[in-house]
Amino acid sequence: MKANFKKLPIYLSLFTLLLFLAALPIIVQETQKPKTVPTRAEMPVVGGTLSLFPASDRLTINQETDLQILLSTGSYQAAGVDVRLNYDPNTIEVISLSEGSIPEITLYPAKSVDAATGQIIFSGVISTEAIPFSGDNLLLGTIRVKPIALTGSTALNFEFVGPLSADPFDLDRRNDSNLAEFSNQLNDILEQVSNGTYQVVPPPTSTPTPTPTSTPIPTATPLPLPITLNLKIELEGRSLTDTSRARLVTIKIFNTTFTTTAALDDLGQIAGLLLDNLLPGSYELLIKPDGYLQKQFAVNLVAGQNDLDFSTNFEFIAGDFDNSGEINSIDYSVIIANWNTAAADADIDGSGRVNSLDASLIIANWRLHGDQEGI
Repeated sequence: MKANFKKLPIYLSLFTLLLFLAALPIIVQETQKPKTVPTRAEMPVVGGTLSLFPASDRLTINQETDLQILLSTGSYQAAGVDVRLNYDPNTIEVISLSEGSIPEITLYPAKSVDAATGQIIFSGVISTEAIPFSGDNLLLGTIRVKPIALTGSTALNFEFVGPLSADPFDLDRRNDSNLAEFSNQLNDILEQVSNGTYQVVPPPTSTPTPTPTSTPIPTATPLPLPITLNLKIELEGRSLTDTSRARLVTIKIFNTTFTTTAALDDLGQIAGLLLDNLLPGSYELLIKPDGYLQKQFAVNLVAGQNDLDFSTNFEFIAGDFDNSGEINSIDYSVIIANWNTAAADADIDGSGRVNSLDASLIIANWRLHGDQEGI
Protein backbone atom coordinates (compact mmCIF):
# COMPACT_ATOMS: atom_id res chain seq x y z
CA MET A 1 0.00 0.00 0.00
CA LYS A 2 2.80 2.36 0.87
CA ALA A 3 4.54 1.53 -2.42
CA ASN A 4 1.50 2.49 -4.45
CA PHE A 5 1.17 5.83 -2.57
CA LYS A 6 4.75 6.72 -3.39
CA LYS A 7 4.06 6.22 -7.11
CA LEU A 8 1.10 8.75 -7.12
CA PRO A 9 3.13 11.84 -8.27
CA ILE A 10 4.40 9.86 -11.22
CA TYR A 11 0.85 8.94 -12.23
CA LEU A 12 -0.26 12.64 -12.02
CA SER A 13 2.60 13.85 -14.20
CA LEU A 14 1.84 11.23 -16.83
CA PHE A 15 -1.86 12.23 -16.79
CA THR A 16 -1.04 15.95 -17.31
CA LEU A 17 1.27 15.12 -20.21
CA LEU A 18 -1.41 13.05 -21.88
CA LEU A 19 -3.93 15.95 -21.60
CA PHE A 20 -1.46 18.43 -23.17
CA LEU A 21 -0.71 16.08 -26.06
CA ALA A 22 -4.42 15.64 -26.66
CA ALA A 23 -5.07 19.45 -26.78
CA LEU A 24 -2.01 20.35 -28.85
CA PRO A 25 -3.67 19.99 -32.30
CA ILE A 26 -6.48 22.32 -31.28
CA ILE A 27 -4.05 24.99 -30.04
CA VAL A 28 -2.02 24.83 -33.24
CA GLN A 29 -5.17 25.14 -35.35
CA GLU A 30 -6.38 28.26 -33.52
CA THR A 31 -3.04 30.03 -33.74
CA GLN A 32 -2.92 29.44 -37.48
CA LYS A 33 -6.33 31.10 -38.15
CA PRO A 34 -6.10 34.55 -39.93
CA LYS A 35 -6.98 37.56 -37.72
CA THR A 36 -10.11 39.58 -38.67
CA VAL A 37 -9.33 43.39 -38.90
CA PRO A 38 -12.34 45.78 -39.03
CA THR A 39 -12.53 47.76 -42.28
CA ARG A 40 -12.96 51.59 -42.53
CA ALA A 41 -16.57 51.04 -43.53
CA GLU A 42 -17.16 49.32 -40.20
CA MET A 43 -15.58 52.19 -38.21
CA PRO A 44 -17.77 55.14 -37.05
CA VAL A 45 -16.24 57.89 -39.22
CA VAL A 46 -17.58 61.31 -40.21
CA GLY A 47 -16.65 62.96 -43.50
CA GLY A 48 -15.73 66.59 -44.12
CA THR A 49 -18.00 69.52 -44.97
CA LEU A 50 -17.78 72.86 -46.77
CA SER A 51 -20.11 75.77 -46.00
CA LEU A 52 -20.58 79.52 -46.40
CA PHE A 53 -21.09 81.92 -43.53
CA PRO A 54 -23.53 83.47 -43.35
CA ALA A 55 -25.53 80.85 -45.20
CA SER A 56 -28.34 83.35 -45.79
CA ASP A 57 -28.59 87.09 -45.45
CA ARG A 58 -29.96 90.29 -46.93
CA LEU A 59 -27.39 91.91 -49.19
CA THR A 60 -27.84 95.58 -49.96
CA ILE A 61 -27.33 96.45 -53.59
CA ASN A 62 -24.02 98.18 -54.39
CA GLN A 63 -22.70 97.54 -50.88
CA GLU A 64 -19.78 95.15 -50.30
CA THR A 65 -20.23 92.14 -47.99
CA ASP A 66 -17.81 89.44 -46.79
CA LEU A 67 -18.76 85.75 -47.05
CA GLN A 68 -16.55 83.20 -45.27
CA ILE A 69 -15.66 79.74 -46.61
CA LEU A 70 -15.65 77.31 -43.67
CA LEU A 71 -14.50 73.69 -43.70
CA SER A 72 -14.67 70.81 -41.23
CA THR A 73 -12.57 67.66 -41.58
CA GLY A 74 -14.87 65.38 -39.58
CA SER A 75 -13.04 62.33 -38.24
CA TYR A 76 -10.13 62.76 -40.63
CA GLN A 77 -6.92 64.68 -40.97
CA ALA A 78 -6.65 66.55 -44.25
CA ALA A 79 -3.84 67.57 -46.58
CA GLY A 80 -5.61 69.89 -49.02
CA VAL A 81 -8.90 71.29 -50.24
CA ASP A 82 -10.41 72.39 -53.55
CA VAL A 83 -13.38 74.75 -53.58
CA ARG A 84 -15.39 75.42 -56.72
CA LEU A 85 -18.27 77.87 -56.30
CA ASN A 86 -20.76 79.01 -58.92
CA TYR A 87 -22.67 82.32 -58.81
CA ASP A 88 -24.73 84.58 -61.08
CA PRO A 89 -22.34 87.22 -62.49
CA ASN A 90 -25.33 89.34 -63.56
CA THR A 91 -26.35 89.70 -59.93
CA ILE A 92 -23.13 89.39 -57.94
CA GLU A 93 -19.73 90.97 -58.51
CA VAL A 94 -16.80 89.31 -56.72
CA ILE A 95 -14.53 92.06 -55.43
CA SER A 96 -11.74 89.95 -53.89
CA LEU A 97 -10.66 86.56 -52.53
CA SER A 98 -8.53 86.43 -49.39
CA GLU A 99 -6.80 83.56 -47.61
CA GLY A 100 -8.05 82.20 -44.32
CA SER A 101 -6.44 81.33 -41.02
CA ILE A 102 -5.56 77.62 -41.21
CA PRO A 103 -1.85 77.69 -40.25
CA GLU A 104 -1.02 74.31 -41.83
CA ILE A 105 -2.21 75.50 -45.26
CA THR A 106 0.69 77.50 -46.63
CA LEU A 107 0.17 77.09 -50.38
CA TYR A 108 -2.76 78.38 -52.42
CA PRO A 109 -2.17 77.05 -55.93
CA ALA A 110 -5.54 78.26 -57.22
CA LYS A 111 -7.35 81.46 -56.28
CA SER A 112 -9.30 82.81 -59.22
CA VAL A 113 -12.61 84.36 -60.27
CA ASP A 114 -14.15 83.96 -63.71
CA ALA A 115 -16.58 86.87 -63.95
CA ALA A 116 -17.81 85.72 -67.37
CA THR A 117 -18.99 82.28 -66.26
CA GLY A 118 -19.52 83.11 -62.60
CA GLN A 119 -17.10 80.59 -61.08
CA ILE A 120 -14.76 80.86 -58.10
CA ILE A 121 -11.85 78.40 -57.71
CA PHE A 122 -10.02 78.37 -54.40
CA SER A 123 -7.47 75.66 -53.43
CA GLY A 124 -5.18 75.30 -50.43
CA VAL A 125 -2.67 72.57 -49.50
CA ILE A 126 -0.24 71.88 -46.69
CA SER A 127 3.49 72.41 -47.08
CA THR A 128 6.11 69.76 -47.73
CA GLU A 129 6.60 69.45 -43.96
CA ALA A 130 3.52 67.24 -44.14
CA ILE A 131 1.68 68.58 -41.11
CA PRO A 132 -2.03 67.84 -41.57
CA PHE A 133 -4.92 70.04 -40.52
CA SER A 134 -8.16 69.05 -38.84
CA GLY A 135 -11.03 70.61 -36.96
CA ASP A 136 -14.49 72.11 -37.31
CA ASN A 137 -15.49 75.40 -38.96
CA LEU A 138 -11.96 76.28 -40.01
CA LEU A 139 -11.71 79.56 -41.95
CA LEU A 140 -10.39 78.64 -45.38
CA GLY A 141 -10.93 82.03 -47.03
CA THR A 142 -13.15 85.09 -47.47
CA ILE A 143 -15.07 86.20 -50.55
CA ARG A 144 -15.94 89.88 -50.78
CA VAL A 145 -19.01 90.35 -52.97
CA LYS A 146 -21.18 93.24 -54.12
CA PRO A 147 -24.74 92.83 -55.41
CA ILE A 148 -25.18 94.75 -58.66
CA ALA A 149 -28.79 93.95 -59.62
CA LEU A 150 -32.09 93.76 -57.77
CA THR A 151 -33.08 90.25 -58.80
CA GLY A 152 -34.57 89.17 -55.50
CA SER A 153 -32.91 85.90 -54.49
CA THR A 154 -29.44 84.79 -55.60
CA ALA A 155 -27.17 81.90 -54.59
CA LEU A 156 -23.56 80.80 -54.30
CA ASN A 157 -23.44 77.03 -54.84
CA PHE A 158 -20.57 74.65 -54.27
CA GLU A 159 -19.85 72.49 -57.29
CA PHE A 160 -20.25 69.08 -55.66
CA VAL A 161 -21.43 65.90 -57.36
CA GLY A 162 -21.45 63.84 -54.18
CA PRO A 163 -19.21 61.85 -51.85
CA LEU A 164 -16.43 59.95 -53.61
CA SER A 165 -17.24 56.94 -51.44
CA ALA A 166 -20.44 56.50 -53.43
CA ASP A 167 -18.46 55.85 -56.63
CA PRO A 168 -14.64 55.95 -56.34
CA PHE A 169 -14.27 55.62 -60.12
CA ASP A 170 -16.49 58.61 -61.03
CA LEU A 171 -14.11 61.28 -62.36
CA ASP A 172 -16.72 64.01 -61.91
CA ARG A 173 -16.56 63.36 -58.17
CA ARG A 174 -12.82 64.02 -58.29
CA ASN A 175 -13.05 67.23 -60.34
CA ASP A 176 -15.55 69.08 -58.18
CA SER A 177 -14.97 70.44 -54.67
CA ASN A 178 -12.67 68.07 -52.76
CA LEU A 179 -11.11 67.52 -49.35
CA ALA A 180 -8.00 65.32 -49.58
CA GLU A 181 -7.32 62.86 -46.75
CA PHE A 182 -3.84 63.22 -45.24
CA SER A 183 -3.01 59.51 -44.93
CA ASN A 184 -4.41 58.76 -48.38
CA GLN A 185 -4.34 61.83 -50.62
CA LEU A 186 -6.27 60.03 -53.33
CA ASN A 187 -9.22 59.69 -50.99
CA ASP A 188 -11.74 62.55 -51.11
CA ILE A 189 -13.30 62.80 -47.64
CA LEU A 190 -15.77 65.60 -48.51
CA GLU A 191 -19.21 64.30 -47.61
CA GLN A 192 -21.47 67.35 -47.64
CA VAL A 193 -21.69 71.03 -48.66
CA SER A 194 -23.95 73.87 -47.51
CA ASN A 195 -24.67 76.50 -50.16
CA GLY A 196 -25.51 80.15 -49.58
CA THR A 197 -28.79 81.85 -50.51
CA TYR A 198 -29.15 85.62 -50.30
CA GLN A 199 -31.77 88.30 -50.85
CA VAL A 200 -30.65 91.40 -52.73
CA VAL A 201 -32.45 94.41 -51.32
CA PRO A 202 -32.41 98.13 -52.08
CA PRO A 203 -30.68 100.47 -49.65
CA PRO A 204 -32.81 101.80 -46.80
CA THR A 205 -34.88 104.77 -47.79
CA SER A 206 -33.46 107.86 -46.22
CA THR A 207 -35.71 110.73 -45.34
CA PRO A 208 -34.51 113.60 -47.48
CA THR A 209 -33.37 116.59 -45.57
CA PRO A 210 -35.58 119.43 -46.64
CA THR A 211 -33.72 122.15 -48.41
CA PRO A 212 -34.15 125.24 -46.35
CA THR A 213 -36.11 127.87 -48.15
CA SER A 214 -34.14 131.00 -48.31
CA THR A 215 -35.93 133.75 -46.53
CA PRO A 216 -35.81 136.91 -48.55
CA ILE A 217 -33.99 139.64 -46.76
CA PRO A 218 -36.51 142.34 -46.07
CA THR A 219 -35.77 145.75 -47.36
CA ALA A 220 -34.43 147.74 -44.50
CA THR A 221 -36.96 150.27 -43.34
CA PRO A 222 -35.27 153.52 -42.48
CA LEU A 223 -35.48 154.14 -38.78
CA PRO A 224 -37.44 157.23 -37.84
CA LEU A 225 -35.57 160.13 -36.41
CA PRO A 226 -35.36 160.01 -32.62
CA ILE A 227 -37.82 162.08 -30.67
CA THR A 228 -36.31 165.08 -28.93
CA LEU A 229 -38.09 167.49 -26.65
CA ASN A 230 -37.71 171.22 -26.05
CA LEU A 231 -39.81 171.97 -22.97
CA LYS A 232 -40.71 175.17 -21.13
CA ILE A 233 -42.85 175.34 -17.96
CA GLU A 234 -43.70 177.84 -15.22
CA LEU A 235 -43.51 177.24 -11.46
CA GLU A 236 -45.95 178.77 -9.00
CA GLY A 237 -44.30 181.47 -6.86
CA ARG A 238 -41.28 181.94 -9.11
CA SER A 239 -43.22 183.87 -11.71
CA LEU A 240 -43.92 186.57 -9.11
CA THR A 241 -40.27 187.15 -8.33
CA ASP A 242 -38.84 186.00 -11.66
CA THR A 243 -36.24 183.97 -9.80
CA SER A 244 -34.51 180.79 -10.86
CA ARG A 245 -36.70 177.81 -11.75
CA ALA A 246 -33.76 175.41 -11.77
CA ARG A 247 -34.62 171.97 -10.36
CA LEU A 248 -35.02 168.34 -11.43
CA VAL A 249 -38.08 167.31 -13.44
CA THR A 250 -39.43 163.77 -13.85
CA ILE A 251 -41.17 163.03 -17.18
CA LYS A 252 -43.35 159.93 -17.71
CA ILE A 253 -45.66 158.57 -20.41
CA PHE A 254 -49.00 157.53 -18.93
CA ASN A 255 -49.82 153.79 -19.17
CA THR A 256 -46.26 152.92 -20.19
CA THR A 257 -43.04 152.18 -18.37
CA PHE A 258 -41.29 155.10 -19.97
CA THR A 259 -39.71 157.52 -17.49
CA THR A 260 -36.80 159.93 -17.59
CA THR A 261 -35.43 162.87 -15.62
CA ALA A 262 -33.95 166.17 -16.72
CA ALA A 263 -32.89 169.48 -15.19
CA LEU A 264 -34.76 172.74 -15.66
CA ASP A 265 -32.57 175.75 -16.26
CA ASP A 266 -33.12 179.10 -14.56
CA LEU A 267 -35.80 180.02 -17.12
CA GLY A 268 -37.73 176.80 -16.60
CA GLN A 269 -36.57 175.24 -19.86
CA ILE A 270 -35.23 171.85 -21.00
CA ALA A 271 -33.57 171.78 -24.42
CA GLY A 272 -32.92 168.74 -26.66
CA LEU A 273 -34.18 166.06 -24.26
CA LEU A 274 -33.90 162.69 -26.06
CA LEU A 275 -36.87 160.38 -25.50
CA ASP A 276 -35.15 157.00 -26.12
CA ASN A 277 -37.08 154.04 -27.61
CA LEU A 278 -40.21 156.10 -28.07
CA LEU A 279 -41.98 156.00 -31.43
CA PRO A 280 -43.91 158.93 -32.87
CA GLY A 281 -47.53 159.07 -31.75
CA SER A 282 -50.09 160.53 -29.37
CA TYR A 283 -49.26 160.29 -25.68
CA GLU A 284 -50.32 161.49 -22.25
CA LEU A 285 -47.25 163.26 -20.90
CA LEU A 286 -46.80 163.47 -17.09
CA ILE A 287 -44.46 166.22 -15.86
CA LYS A 288 -43.47 166.62 -12.18
CA PRO A 289 -40.96 169.27 -11.07
CA ASP A 290 -39.30 168.52 -7.73
CA GLY A 291 -41.46 170.05 -4.91
CA TYR A 292 -44.50 170.57 -7.17
CA LEU A 293 -47.58 168.52 -8.03
CA GLN A 294 -47.57 166.45 -11.22
CA LYS A 295 -49.47 167.66 -14.29
CA GLN A 296 -50.78 165.62 -17.26
CA PHE A 297 -50.69 166.94 -20.86
CA ALA A 298 -52.04 165.36 -24.07
CA VAL A 299 -49.34 165.66 -26.72
CA ASN A 300 -48.61 164.42 -30.23
CA LEU A 301 -44.93 163.61 -30.58
CA VAL A 302 -43.28 163.44 -33.99
CA ALA A 303 -39.92 162.17 -35.12
CA GLY A 304 -37.29 164.76 -34.60
CA GLN A 305 -37.68 167.94 -32.57
CA ASN A 306 -40.83 168.69 -30.53
CA ASP A 307 -41.31 172.15 -28.96
CA LEU A 308 -43.69 172.12 -25.98
CA ASP A 309 -44.33 175.40 -24.12
CA PHE A 310 -46.72 175.08 -21.18
CA SER A 311 -45.53 178.25 -19.43
CA THR A 312 -48.06 180.69 -20.87
CA ASN A 313 -51.30 179.32 -19.47
CA PHE A 314 -50.35 177.08 -16.53
CA GLU A 315 -48.24 177.14 -13.40
CA PHE A 316 -47.20 173.97 -11.58
CA ILE A 317 -48.73 173.94 -8.08
CA ALA A 318 -46.13 174.41 -5.35
CA GLY A 319 -45.79 172.83 -1.91
CA ASP A 320 -45.27 169.06 -2.42
CA PHE A 321 -41.91 169.06 -0.67
CA ASP A 322 -41.93 165.30 0.00
CA ASN A 323 -43.16 164.50 -3.57
CA SER A 324 -45.95 162.35 -2.16
CA GLY A 325 -48.49 163.69 -4.65
CA GLU A 326 -50.50 165.53 -1.99
CA ILE A 327 -49.95 168.81 -0.12
CA ASN A 328 -50.53 168.21 3.58
CA SER A 329 -49.19 168.73 7.09
CA ILE A 330 -45.89 167.05 6.26
CA ASP A 331 -45.19 169.70 3.66
CA TYR A 332 -46.35 172.47 6.04
CA SER A 333 -43.94 171.18 8.70
CA VAL A 334 -41.08 171.79 6.26
CA ILE A 335 -42.06 175.47 6.14
CA ILE A 336 -42.16 175.67 9.94
CA ALA A 337 -38.85 173.84 10.33
CA ASN A 338 -37.09 176.24 7.96
CA TRP A 339 -38.87 179.43 9.07
CA ASN A 340 -36.91 182.60 8.57
CA THR A 341 -34.05 180.78 6.80
CA ALA A 342 -32.81 180.81 3.23
CA ALA A 343 -33.49 177.07 2.78
CA ALA A 344 -34.06 176.71 -0.95
CA ASP A 345 -36.30 173.62 -0.58
CA ALA A 346 -38.84 175.56 1.51
CA ASP A 347 -38.44 178.98 -0.15
CA ILE A 348 -41.33 178.65 -2.61
CA ASP A 349 -41.18 182.15 -4.07
CA GLY A 350 -37.38 182.22 -4.19
CA SER A 351 -37.16 185.43 -2.18
CA GLY A 352 -34.28 184.14 -0.12
CA ARG A 353 -36.28 183.77 3.11
CA VAL A 354 -38.91 181.28 4.26
CA ASN A 355 -41.80 183.23 5.71
CA SER A 356 -45.55 183.68 5.76
CA LEU A 357 -45.70 184.22 2.00
CA ASP A 358 -44.41 180.71 1.45
CA ALA A 359 -46.71 179.38 4.16
CA SER A 360 -49.70 181.05 2.53
CA LEU A 361 -49.10 179.08 -0.69
CA ILE A 362 -49.11 175.84 1.30
CA ILE A 363 -52.40 176.82 2.93
CA ALA A 364 -53.92 177.83 -0.44
CA ASN A 365 -52.99 174.44 -1.96
CA TRP A 366 -53.95 172.37 1.08
CA ARG A 367 -55.03 168.81 0.21
CA LEU A 368 -54.55 169.23 -3.52
CA HIS A 369 -53.36 166.17 -5.50
CA GLY A 370 -51.29 165.91 -8.64
CA ASP A 371 -52.58 164.28 -11.86
CA GLN A 372 -52.09 160.49 -11.83
CA GLU A 373 -49.85 160.82 -8.77
CA GLY A 374 -48.64 157.59 -7.32
CA ILE A 375 -48.27 155.74 -10.66
